[in-house]
Amino acid sequence: MKINGGRQVDEKTAPHLYELVSELCLASGLPMPKIYILPIDCPNAFATGCNPEHASLAVTQGLLDLMNDEELRGVLGHELSHIKNYDIRVTTIAMSLLELVRYSGWGLLIAGIGLMSVKTRAGIIKLIFWLIGTSLAVVGGMIAIAGIPLAKVAFFAISREREYLADAGSVEMTRDPNGLISALEKLKSDDRQMPVDDAATNAICFNARPGNWLMKLFDTHPPLEKRIERLKESAS
Repeated sequence: MKINGGRQVDEKTAPHLYELVSELCLASGLPMPKIYILPIDCPNAFATGCNPEHASLAVTQGLLDLMNDEELRGVLGHELSHIKNYDIRVTTIAMSLLELVRYSGWGLLIAGIGLMSVKTRAGIIKLIFWLIGTSLAVVGGMIAIAGIPLAKVAFFAISREREYLADAGSVEMTRDPNGLISALEKLKSDDRQMPVDDAATNAICFNARPGNWLMKLFDTHPPLEKRIERLKESAS
């Protein structure tokens, strides 16, 4: 948080924000997270921590300036739902598995090429090395070509589904879908984006950077329109 210039706040330094978070935590049975305000103009929020007992919640100054209390409550409920659902842990595990697939594929490919290149005078041993190396290279190549993209698609699909669950959790926590709907509609008309450099960071942001139409399978968040549509359906 401090890397982004965030400052930790409490009931004395940010009484209203602290009170909103405290009320939602009390209603949902969550321990109070550490609260940070980031001096960033774009409206955003995110939660970190692998479990509710060691969680932090950050909001940008842009979000506080843009949202009214009802909308802010909806956003905070969404982030607290991520904490309650252990979504940060899920994201961390999913990213670790994705890296495991990546390194396994390239590792097998490199090992296979290495075995195929072994030089020995014994013809049978050379043939065995070549056969094993070819098998490893083929499997590694298949993982690198198909397995890694498929693993990425699965990761992003999980991330998008967790966003829908957090939206539903916010409605359950606040007993009011309209606040979150209104917040998402405001974000829809706001083109400011928080600068993030990787998928893991993008995945935990409330207002994530959207991809282009060719990259929808690799978006960490569903389109705002879809989120609003689901919330309106659940409210009707």
